[in-house]
Amino acid sequence: MTLNYSIKKTVFLIFGGFTLLLSIIYSALTMMAAYIVEDEVLEKLLTYEVNAINNTYQKDGVIAQPSTAFMTVYDHPQSAPFSIAQAYKNNRLTREIFANDQHYHIQYLNLNENSTHILVAEVSPFLSVSSPSNELVILFLTVFSAAIFISIWLAYRISVKITRPVTNLANEVERQKNQSENIKLTKEEHKNEVKFLAGTIENALNDLNHAVKRESDFNRDVSHELRTPLTVIHNTLSLAKNRSLTPSDIANLLASADQMKHIVTTLLTLARSESFKLVTFKLRPVLEECVLLLYPKLSEQSFYINLDVEETFKVTAHKQQVILLVINLIENALAHSTGNTLLIRLIDHQLSFENDISNPISESKVNSLTEEKVKKINSTGLGHGLYLVRRVIGALNWQFEIKSTNSIFTFCINLENNKN
Repeated sequence: MTLNYSIKKTVFLIFGGFTLLLSIIYSALTMMAAYIVEDEVLEKLLTYEVNAINNTYQKDGVIAQPSTAFMTVYDHPQSAPFSIAQAYKNNRLTREIFANDQHYHIQYLNLNENSTHILVAEVSPFLSVSSPSNELVILFLTVFSAAIFISIWLAYRISVKITRPVTNLANEVERQKNQSENIKLTKEEHKNEVKFLAGTIENALNDLNHAVKRESDFNRDVSHELRTPLTVIHNTLSLAKNRSLTPSDIANLLASADQMKHIVTTLLTLARSESFKLVTFKLRPVLEECVLLLYPKLSEQSFYINLDVEETFKVTAHKQQVILLVINLIENALAHSTGNTLLIRLIDHQLSFENDISNPISESKVNSLTEEKVKKINSTGLGHGLYLVRRVIGALNWQFEIKSTNSIFTFCINLENNKN
């Protein structure tokens, strides 16, 4: 099976990409949160110190020095370090100033209305996020790598689990696509939409295989069944080149044309796989009709048909199929019998066709006579007659049995098992 892309690979890439993106986003958010927390802590320290200086000034009128060494009070921004004074001069003084390796946090002291004092904290030694230690970097990279690995592994396992039913179904179809039997897909283990999908694919492929099989069978059926009437028509018309058509010739042509009509109608019914219109009719007149259809051929070979079927016996079936069935069994006896008589008799709903053969047929060979393309050695036929008989009997929901004993070949059809 050649694929442009794998559904498992696609799902894995989607899940893997999604988890990787989430990991990167949450890592970035973590870093931002760390920066914000760091700034908030420093700002709170400065706010605490500003409040303490303001309270001392309001109480004693004295500007107290900060309690920590990294904070300094300046009476004016221009007296502060150069980077702060330059920012003030350019009207760009903010609460944070970055200058080379130094990082300042700044707050104004509200001592009075005219106060320009500022509190400056040089906090670069306390920037754990901006200048993390080697141990912190290693810890972060280790946790981040582990999280990425676990996320990708989980994405792979999820993609395998999600796509396994579909890939298994595709592999089952691939393994069975060329087999002649009905495709059987595993559906019991699925409890979701895959079960419905498997059933739909199974039915569709089996219907397609059956349609192809019916078309193939129809082509062989036509080539097999139409040979006899076409031969009669051809021979009769060949004789007509040297003489005018006799009433017998015309009768043969009409009988052959009628036989072809019956054959085509029946074969089309089989090929379409549609419900058959069932009728109840007497069996003996149908048998007699089949004999009359084959009379020219039987007469030419001096072959006799003995009917031992009571007049009143009736069956419910598709009449054209029964005619096709009987004609094929008579022609089979005509082609393979070593005698000149075929006995058709009915005993307890068992319709049997009996004729002589030179040697008994072994049980193993008897069972294979109705298989496709099976024929006797030196036979000029297509090995299709009894295969068509088996299919017609199956369409009629009847059963059959073949026996070969004491140089008698018997094809027995059980009419009592008609399910209709």
